[in-house]
Amino acid sequence: MWISGVSIYSFVIAVICFNICLLVISVLRRNTIFLVKSSTSMLLLLLLLGIIRLLLPLDMYHAVVIQSSKIIPWIKSLLGKPLFGYITLWMLLVFIWVLGSVLALFKAAVNLILEIQKLKAYSVVENSQVIRVAETLQLKNAVILVSPDVGVPKVIGVFKAYIYLPEISVSDDELKLILYHEYQHFKGHDLLIKIFYLILSAVFWWNPIVHVFKKEVDNLLELRCDAAITKKMIMEERVAYLHTILGVIKQTVLEKKKYHESAASLVKQNDNGFLQQRFEIILNEEKKVSKMKLATLFAIIITFTLSYFVIIQPVYYPLESDVEGDIEITAENAFILILENGTMGLYVDGEFWSAVTEEELKSAPLSELKIFKEGD
Repeated sequence: MWISGVSIYSFVIAVICFNICLLVISVLRRNTIFLVKSSTSMLLLLLLLGIIRLLLPLDMYHAVVIQSSKIIPWIKSLLGKPLFGYITLWMLLVFIWVLGSVLALFKAAVNLILEIQKLKAYSVVENSQVIRVAETLQLKNAVILVSPDVGVPKVIGVFKAYIYLPEISVSDDELKLILYHEYQHFKGHDLLIKIFYLILSAVFWWNPIVHVFKKEVDNLLELRCDAAITKKMIMEERVAYLHTILGVIKQTVLEKKKYHESAASLVKQNDNGFLQQRFEIILNEEKKVSKMKLATLFAIIITFTLSYFVIIQPVYYPLESDVEGDIEITAENAFILILENGTMGLYVDGEFWSAVTEEELKSAPLSELKIFKEGD
């Protein structure tokens, strides 16, 4: 059996791996050449595996143990110190974490409810062009609404797509592309993905990297939507798609109307070069599976797997006075215990003495001791 359980140390490693994953995605997302060669799907896969790594912080029997003799033991000692009676610093931090998560989740839920109520309160006007084009498209489970209160095209909804359009002047073909784009966000379950990440960021409210990465989630979903829309388009159709985006921007961005993060939209404000990157990817995206994409896929899967075979744990050494004292390590008073995470410890008179390695077991007196597995 490879899996030995979950420990605080495997959880720490999982959080570290997840943060590294987010940082790598943020860097690679800004590399247009990489996205053209490997596609956005590779970054989304990396994000998915990073979340899985965070939610499944497992200890592996054959993991490589990185022993810390100073930092981790010091942190463990600090967290274990009592503050108020039996209340330790560790207990206090866990309480603050849980309380903060509950408050953050409550705030996120309230904001989402208020946004839905705000959308329902929007005034809706009848638009003959939208009605005509919508009938030709026959989008399943979609309600298309035109409102002067909407700043940019957006879609919201889990079981039914509510597509909100501002009052803009576009051709029928441009309107079809706008509706296809917003509906693709619905088909891709982008809202559910954003809500899930919102919950994740609420639970890990103390992690600044998780909050900064929220915008990257929006960017990745936008790039994925563009790829799905333009996948089978020829170059002339891709150019028309880009002209549609520019046309919407010209008619809506100047209004500077805010929209909720949970709503997916054709237009992203304050993109800091993201719009240009979208255009470059759409015009240069490779349809064939490149060697870089295969290499990236292989590297992601291998790295994800190997991340489970590294763990950091504290190591303690006996005091010099104990070593030079009258305590003698024999088969009668000492034994070796293999822990669930694969590390080995020396126990003398029933108490933990120190961590040991396989090399140390080859020499006396450790080689003469009995070896037990935790749980035996």
